[in-house]
Amino acid sequence: MKESAPFLRMILLALTLVTRALAEAPTETYQWRNAVIKGTGFSNGVVFSPVQRNLFFQYTDMGGAYRWDEPQKAWSPLNDWSRYNDQSAQCLGVEALVVHPSSADKVYMVIGTYNSPAGMCRSNDGGRTWERTDLVDASGKPLVHVNGNGNGRNGGNRLAIDPNDPNQLWFGSRQDGLWHSSDAGVTWKRVDSFPAAGDQAGPARNIGIIALLIDRSSSVPGTASKTLYALVSTTQPDQLFRSNDGGASWQPALAHPSANANELLPVRAALTPDGRTMYVTLSDSPGPNGATKGQVIRIDQPSSDQPTIEVCDIPRVGTHGFSGVCIDPSNPRRVLVSTLDRWAAIDDLFLSNDGGKSWTAADANKHRDDSSAPYAKASKLHWIGDVQIDPFDPNHAIFTTGYGLYATNDLGALDKGTPPTWRFFNDGFEQSALLEFASPFSGPISLFCSMGDRDGFRHEDFNVSPQSGSLGALDGLSRGSSEDIDVARDDSNKLVRLVHPAPFVQYSDDNGVHWSWIGQVPKDKLPERNRSSIAISADGSRLVYSPGREGWGERATTLPLLIAARTTDGWGEWKSPANAPPGGAVLVDLAEPNTFYCHVDSQIWRSTDGGESWTLVCQSTPAKFRNIRAVIGKAGHLVASSSDRQGVYRSTDGGANWLRLAPQSVDDAYAVGVGAPAPGHDYPALYIAGSANGTTGYFRSDDQGQTWITIGDSQHQFGWVTVIQGDSRVFGRLYVGTNGRGIVIGEPANGKDR
Repeated sequence: MKESAPFLRMILLALTLVTRALAEAPTETYQWRNAVIKGTGFSNGVVFSPVQRNLFFQYTDMGGAYRWDEPQKAWSPLNDWSRYNDQSAQCLGVEALVVHPSSADKVYMVIGTYNSPAGMCRSNDGGRTWERTDLVDASGKPLVHVNGNGNGRNGGNRLAIDPNDPNQLWFGSRQDGLWHSSDAGVTWKRVDSFPAAGDQAGPARNIGIIALLIDRSSSVPGTASKTLYALVSTTQPDQLFRSNDGGASWQPALAHPSANANELLPVRAALTPDGRTMYVTLSDSPGPNGATKGQVIRIDQPSSDQPTIEVCDIPRVGTHGFSGVCIDPSNPRRVLVSTLDRWAAIDDLFLSNDGGKSWTAADANKHRDDSSAPYAKASKLHWIGDVQIDPFDPNHAIFTTGYGLYATNDLGALDKGTPPTWRFFNDGFEQSALLEFASPFSGPISLFCSMGDRDGFRHEDFNVSPQSGSLGALDGLSRGSSEDIDVARDDSNKLVRLVHPAPFVQYSDDNGVHWSWIGQVPKDKLPERNRSSIAISADGSRLVYSPGREGWGERATTLPLLIAARTTDGWGEWKSPANAPPGGAVLVDLAEPNTFYCHVDSQIWRSTDGGESWTLVCQSTPAKFRNIRAVIGKAGHLVASSSDRQGVYRSTDGGANWLRLAPQSVDDAYAVGVGAPAPGHDYPALYIAGSANGTTGYFRSDDQGQTWITIGDSQHQFGWVTVIQGDSRVFGRLYVGTNGRGIVIGEPANGKDR
């Protein structure tokens, strides 16, 4: 032991120095806000508090949960603490959410997507802070798999809280059975007596227990309820299960509820307070897509040995299913349901005031107020997955769609035959998947973006939804997903972007207001679907287009680069450059005039003649690079993030050689950005998202990557971040592109109003 003492002292000294260095790591307080777009994504469900007026929540498939903030008249995000490396992968996906029946402060939710382990979360302050139990075994293997962004996410609710004994919570999983907590969500056990696990194939694959209901009339406050129901999305005969002994045992409650209805699947359900009537929506697909058939059924005396079923006679127009269903808390005979995937006739709501005997259509699509978000005007109502009526105001109702929520305060007008107006109800709610940013060096716009499903936007004012709508909307050229966007360094009027479907490439010469196609890509080089990137020269006269890969997985094929040049008559034909890089290249935004870079696997290629010819400058990069940014104004300077926890790298010789920056403090950099230099500096600020200084989040370097300032905090992580970029003109401003929380803008808290 004496001989080892000096060695131990050396270890202790090293640990002390590391701890001291981390403690002394520079930090700067940042303020975080969203660039306002409003909505754009799918909300899985809406939940009203039964004990406090104007308190309600929504939970989404990939953008976290939100609480309505009545004083601010806006939705407040509740999951921004979600880290990119969290065990519940992509835990901005929320599988289910419920509120306490007698406390306004207690909220419960289940987080996780893509078959990650279930994170069972509980809050005692209205969702502002959370405690969590992950359902994993001793080795970390998931005991319960969840998928907040999976098929059937419009169904529910999978999570139920006993109104008579709120310590009792129940969760119906997709493929791992029924789970129960008797201590308000702290610990959970599988209910082995539950007889069904759901389908492993077919339309109901991995949907499982899609909805739970508890009959509050089956007990009294203080004693756990006796009667519980579970609906299983399955093509098997038994879909509705009942327990009359508080969940100890379970039996099929009745024969197939969709008997003689071509194997319809339950989606959502609602139970009257006296427990005597249940309404169930059914579709041939669990949703939110693919439904072509459906019914709404009324089940009387569901707790008895001989319940009865009546199919509600709701007018049908075209093919569709049903999803949302709710009972007015103030009137058990008042029921509101929604269609699902009624594409031709457009989804709608139907209201009954006589217990489901007769129904009135809301004609909601024709009575909308989209003035708060002009882009929404181009969308038809679709994927109406959930609808709920306010327990404190029977005229107030909210429904979800594929791109946000709508609300009305005049539902009662429908009782008199007058369709109410539904307003786009998305203030504070931002849910989109960002794919790239372009921050120009001049002009009236600070940011352009490309994103999945919604094209992207020209952000005239970060505080309002872009008035011109999504990119291409003014010209009828909005196409949905837009993978990449780039702006000419020396002329911000010239932009190029990529969209799906073909011919893929659009160009703007008026600062992104209007767009037009750039000629058809040669048919022999045109994929049906691709993952691609594009770059435009400094003066906007030349393009380099990488179709990337066609298809997915092992069967994907790579496609070579194409180039085009501007002529007096428009754009010339696409052609292949000389000595082109291998197919599947990812382009880097322009670094200097006529110079382009790209990386293919571990190779770096460069062109100095506008893309006409290419040279391999680096055969093997020191790490697997995730994305590369050019350091504008510094010829030959590039920075790169790694995808294998190898930190951040820089090249000062055009990509030939690379040096890892600050390895002693930067552990992982999975996204990198470049922005305006700090005052008194001439080198642009560098940004990373990842792990550094002993924490996770966001970091800025003002000294070429020698030291990194922590600019994030534990409550502002934003889940899986797809892209970041600094503002080209405003020092300190960082744009964070998320996979579900939209565009987040970070700026120094002590800075001027920017």
